[in-house]
Amino acid sequence: MEAPPGPEPMELDAPPPAAAEAAASVPPAGSEKVSSLCPDLGLGSDLRRWSRLGAARSAASAGDVANGDVRDGGGVRGGGHERRRRAGGFPHRKATVVQVSSVFFDTSATIEKAKKLIAEAAKQGAQLVVFPEVFVGGFPHGSDFGVTIGGPPQAKGGKGKDLFCKYYASSIDVPGPETNRLASFAAEYRVYLVTGAVERHGRTLYNTVLFFSPAGELLGKPRKPFCRRKDYPPPPEYAFTGFDEEPAPDDDLCRGGSVIVSPSGAVLAGPKYDGEGLLTADLDFSEIVRAKFDFDVVGHSSRPEVLTLVVQDQPQLPVVYTSASPN
Repeated sequence: MEAPPGPEPMELDAPPPAAAEAAASVPPAGSEKVSSLCPDLGLGSDLRRWSRLGAARSAASAGDVANGDVRDGGGVRGGGHERRRRAGGFPHRKATVVQVSSVFFDTSATIEKAKKLIAEAAKQGAQLVVFPEVFVGGFPHGSDFGVTIGGPPQAKGGKGKDLFCKYYASSIDVPGPETNRLASFAAEYRVYLVTGAVERHGRTLYNTVLFFSPAGELLGKPRKPFCRRKDYPPPPEYAFTGFDEEPAPDDDLCRGGSVIVSPSGAVLAGPKYDGEGLLTADLDFSEIVRAKFDFDVVGHSSRPEVLTLVVQDQPQLPVVYTSASPN
């Protein structure tokens, strides 16, 4: 079942004040139906409010519409970083994917590079900025740290471990000074920020993703699961190989290929193979509903009486110390 059509797009010609007032006092037909069809989205009140704005037609001037601003009541909401809804009531967000390399073994320089790119993305109106996997700390592409699959563990003597120590020194604590700086960038430019990082905890490194809010908060940090050789295709289809010599800073280790894809599989931006740069696309949140109509693994497509998934949302410790019981 499809939702009823949304309100008509806002027009620029304002009707007489009396007509505008009358239109604003009458709820638009169908708005309650949409709200009941999409209760989890909380769209009912927003649909009614935007329908009234569309009927009144006096809410925005030509300049406001051209600039992406909409007057709601007596104020003006900026189109850049506030939630925007178009015909149909679903929000739109502008997202930017950053294709960029780390400054290897120089975490401070990497974070400074991130700030410049966040500023550039925000200038283009991005509300969500996404950086690559382990951007902070660097992706050790081609580095085997002296260990090869099926080969002697010390094939390169102590050189591999020396390189790992250098890589460890480039990792970051979470939370820590580096995450504080990244949080300040998200707050300064009022964006949601997502970036990969090499997190150190104890003497172990983790492939971690960091999420920051426009308020400068660290929202969370999922760690990538550890993969074993059996998780990859067998050779010769997939072979693990390292470089004989450490790559130079200007050597291209990966062509890129960043891309933004909608939930329905449509390519919105990219793929990009020509060096560093930004990819930006407008995200229509109605696409989530459209895709869930086809398959909703935690909704109408699920079989909870047969299979359930339990997710522990609290950090788990590998070692738990308990006090000895008193005699």
